[in-house]
Amino acid sequence: MELHRAGYVAQISAYIKSGQAQSAYALSREMEAKFPDDALAAYLVAESSFWCGDMHEAALEARKAFNRMADPRDLAACAVLGATAYYEMREYWKGLEFLKAAKALGRDAQIDRLLVLMAMALGDTAEAARHLDDLYKTDPKAAEELADRLA
Repeated sequence: MELHRAGYVAQISAYIKSGQAQSAYALSREMEAKFPDDALAAYLVAESSFWCGDMHEAALEARKAFNRMADPRDLAACAVLGATAYYEMREYWKGLEFLKAAKALGRDAQIDRLLVLMAMALGDTAEAARHLDDLYKTDPKAAEELADRLA
């Protein structure tokens, strides 16, 4: 039986939610082959790669998906996933740059929060403070909670 786009998305999501990352990865690669220019297919490859533990592929595929997305929420999701993969690989500067690219396209509290953490991971407290200030503008409560945790 041949799957349509929505069928792929539903099955891949089910695999990810049930912890079947390898099955999700194989099906997301099949989806990407069938829909080679589809941004969501690239995102699902990135997400399943992440859960399979392949951070390098997760970061590359998240960037590919990011370059194909248009909606600010989708861009943010790609940046968060890619930056998290870079963080896991201890390539903090790459994660920071990815998040900055997403932030340039629109404000998002989750991106601001991760920018603070990436800057802290790099030991750049001045940049972390600037991003924390930006987080105060988008989500004061989240900024206060993060500041308390970092204190």
